[in-house]
Amino acid sequence: MKNINNKEISVFVGLLKKDMKTKLNQKATKNLIIKEFKQIKVIGGNINLNKGIWSGKEEPSLIFSFINTFNVSKKDIIKVINNLKQKLDQESILITIKPIEFNFI
Repeated sequence: MKNINNKEISVFVGLLKKDMKTKLNQKATKNLIIKEFKQIKVIGGNINLNKGIWSGKEEPSLIFSFINTFNVSKKDIIKVINNLKQKLDQESILITIKPIEFNFI
């Protein structure tokens, strides 16, 4: 998928480090996600607390979702995700990209 403009982008970040024992601070993680995406001009979206499963273990996770009306490229988003992986000591971070119908009213 080359053009991701006007697609729904969701980024799933676990709140445990890759050792699956060390907990990340939820507020600090949320603020880091906002800061990192703001650097590529993504200035709006939703962050939800959820529970996920990784390596057979349940863990809390944050999901940051936005409609890409900001014209950011997949390459830029992957760069942000790689920064988050390093800063949050994550084994991986999931990204989904979906077509969506939307209107701002």
